[in-house]
Amino acid sequence: MTYVVGLDGGGSKCAAMLVDESGTVQGMGLGGSTHILYSCQEAVMESIQTAFSQACAGISLTSNDLMISCGIPQELACALAQQAGMGSCESKGEYELGMASVMKSHGILVLAGTGSVICGGNTEGEYTSIGGQGPLFADEGSGFHIGQLGLRAAFRSHYNAKRRTILAQALPALYGVSDLRELFTLLYRENTKGVRRLIARAAAGVNAAAEDGDQVAIDVLRRAACELALLLPDVIAKVNLYQADVPMVASGSVALNSAIYWREFCAAAARLAPNLTPLQPRLPPVGGAALIGLQKLGVAWTAELLDTMVQSYNQVGKQNQPA
Repeated sequence: MTYVVGLDGGGSKCAAMLVDESGTVQGMGLGGSTHILYSCQEAVMESIQTAFSQACAGISLTSNDLMISCGIPQELACALAQQAGMGSCESKGEYELGMASVMKSHGILVLAGTGSVICGGNTEGEYTSIGGQGPLFADEGSGFHIGQLGLRAAFRSHYNAKRRTILAQALPALYGVSDLRELFTLLYRENTKGVRRLIARAAAGVNAAAEDGDQVAIDVLRRAACELALLLPDVIAKVNLYQADVPMVASGSVALNSAIYWREFCAAAARLAPNLTPLQPRLPPVGGAALIGLQKLGVAWTAELLDTMVQSYNQVGKQNQPA
């Protein structure tokens, strides 16, 4: 049996997926951050080793097997593959993984996770990426941005009746403190290298409040989504994606897990770029890595292959990690 190991690293987590040549997901794993700007090299290596070990538990890999990695320093991924006795390791980009997750080769990828970026590519091989400057300069529409806006709204909730929001109670509870005063102290005390992920944690609370109908939280998601959508015309212009029905693929924890955020983003996209066709993948980006690997092994991308991966992922993957 031949296997592919997909690895997808980012600012908050590293996901791993092990699939066999039939497309059946055999294992999933989850580790910590792999972003070298926010974690030291030792911590990054520990993250990918944890995800890899969980996904491949009980499986003996051989020189016939392939690793596809993204968001991980290439030398670390190759070292891990070599240690495991795998045949080869290739590095791919977020755009390739995201498009592969819906079995597409070109279009727009909207990546909204801890950070954010919009990528675009066309059939001529032209590619561009806009955004992604991190929390100091941009990260519009990201989990960090949503968390920052949500925390700001919580701290301003007492200003007047129009600003009232359940975030004032929900966010302290999310961080395990009793009130906003304690939350204020916690956030400033922990204002270190890991603050990006700390602030981004609040995005889940904002989304939960929005789903409960809190208008302030809904407005936070709308504002964040619309700010990121403003980058779409620039991406389209750079790679000349003006034809009809260009796929616009969601990627990242925010775009994939917040229905309200994605609805607001698509509404803004429809005004700014009505030629785009929104797509929500049935697999997480790490599934795109596995699909790229399978294609390199000569496995054709078919609807049946995708169904097999989705069904087995639902059985195996979601027991072990979030999308």
